[in-house]
Amino acid sequence: MGEIKTLSVNNLLRISGAKGKSYQKVQWHTDTVIMKHTLEAPEFISVVLDTVNDCKSPDGDIAPELVDFALRVNIIAAYAFVELPEDGKLLYYVAYASDLYDTIYKNANSAQIDAIRDAVNMYVRR
Repeated sequence: MGEIKTLSVNNLLRISGAKGKSYQKVQWHTDTVIMKHTLEAPEFISVVLDTVNDCKSPDGDIAPELVDFALRVNIIAAYAFVELPEDGKLLYYVAYASDLYDTIYKNANSAQIDAIRDAVNMYVRR
């Protein structure tokens, strides 16, 4: 049968897409958005923790009604190179009335975005 050949780390990273192009240009309506396809582990953890913190009320309790909004905003901020409005009403509009989040979900690593959502939900349900 012969010798079993192990796949090298460089080939593994190249084939999996982990080594090489980390940013992509995505057409979003009349503009081009630069976005990441996959977050690195520290970024992933940061998005989860930032989202959980953004769901806390002033007394430190989790406000479940903020979870989806916080997820959308933090995912947009983590994956897309866009300047988000500071005004809460406008930020809410970007998160829900535009299709920017959906565009990111379709073009980024959607399994990773689902994992972020699952991790946040685990924190919230504690």
